[in-house]
Formats: sequence, C-alpha cells, structure tokens
Amino acid sequence: RWLVGGPTRRLSPWAKVVKHDMDQARQVDMVAAYFSPGRGMLKRIGRAAQRGSARIILPARSDNGATVAASRLLYGPLLKRGVEIAEYQPHKLHMKLFVIDDAVFIGSANFDMRSLFLNLEVMLRIEDQGFAEAVRGMIDRQAAQSRVVTLEAHRASRTPLTLIKQWISYLL
Repeated sequence: RWLVGGPTRRLSPWAKVVKHDMDQARQVDMVAAYFSPGRGMLKRIGRAAQRGSARIILPARSDNGATVAASRLLYGPLLKRGVEIAEYQPHKLHMKLFVIDDAVFIGSANFDMRSLFLNLEVMLRIEDQGFAEAVRGMIDRQAAQSRVVTLEAHRASRTPLTLIKQWISYLL
C-alpha cells in the first residue's frame, strides 16, 4: 500500500496509518536517519515496548549534527519505558525503515515531526509476516554494528550545555 505524507489540515494518510499501527503494536523496530517525533508518537513507542518490544537504531553521526542532538534529547523517556536504543557506528546512516508488528514501511520519511506532518513523503507499507521477519534480520545485523545506549550512559552524557544544544536542535 502506497502512503503519502505531507502538509495537510488533518493527519496525512502516512501519519494516520503509522499512528493506528503504533496504537496496537507489540513489536516495533526502527532505523531512522532523523528521529524527533512528538510526545504522542513517543508514548506509542513506549507502550509498544511495554506490550512487547521496541528497538530504534539511529545514527551516531549525520550530515546534520542538529538531528543527532535532537534525537538524543528523547532517549531518556524511551529508555525508561524499556525501548532499546542503539547508535549505528560504521558510517553515516540515512535509512528510513520501520517494522511495526508484521508491517514494513520503507520510503522517504524519517520519524520526525517534519516527515510525519509537513514534508511531502512517500512510503510503501508491506504487510507480510515473512518479509517483516527478514527485514528484522537485516536490522539485527545493523544492531550488531551499533553501540547500545544505556540509561546510565545517557544520563552521564547530559551536561547543562548538552541539554541546551539538544533542546535548540529539537525545536529547530
């Protein structure tokens, strides 16, 4: 199923479907170049982790440093809810891949406010258990090349200056 996102008065078809799928999700795996969703989506990811599991792989470095800082601002609440977060190490990561239960989403959209609500995006949603398992295998291989972020390490990295940078990055 092709889904289009973009500037609309209401939720775009892409955002509606993701919101619906996340509301019922028991297993979420994400690989995203940019990750800075709003509170509602953060809560949905946290609830998915509590119902089953949620894993997010994000870049350790990017072509846009502000996006990494914005993502890191959100780690604490997710880690507290049991979400597994890892930062991909080998090189920059620009993938946009989401697996929610047996549905795989792939396309142009990141998991941020701009992609969910503002930018014109095209995503393909494929609902197939076997394909979802195969894609999760690929995500497992990326996870093996990633550094796991623990709540303790995340807290230790948060200086007042870092927090200011992260907040500014998130607001941008």
